[in-house]
Amino acid sequence: MTTEDAMTINERRKSLTKMQTRYRAANRQLRGQLLTEMKAITGMHRKILTRLLAPPGRLPMGHASLATSMPSRAIPRRSRDEERSTLARRYALQ
Repeated sequence: MTTEDAMTINERRKSLTKMQTRYRAANRQLRGQLLTEMKAITGMHRKILTRLLAPPGRLPMGHASLATSMPSRAIPRRSRDEERSTLARRYALQ
């Protein structure tokens, strides 16, 4: 794959999402063919593709899938003004 043909991240995610149902329903031989095809299309390594296309329960802890590849924040971010007022209150009381 040349640099002028490189896919954007969103294009990659769309094509992988479409391929995910075919990959999960395929037998071992067909999965290998699908991985080869997706490697040629996306330029990604086969190991990464297997992790992204695998069902969520099949992955070891700490590995991303398409469903969890978008980061989420458990704690909402505070604005700088909120942080300053919190720090001012905290150190003013001491």
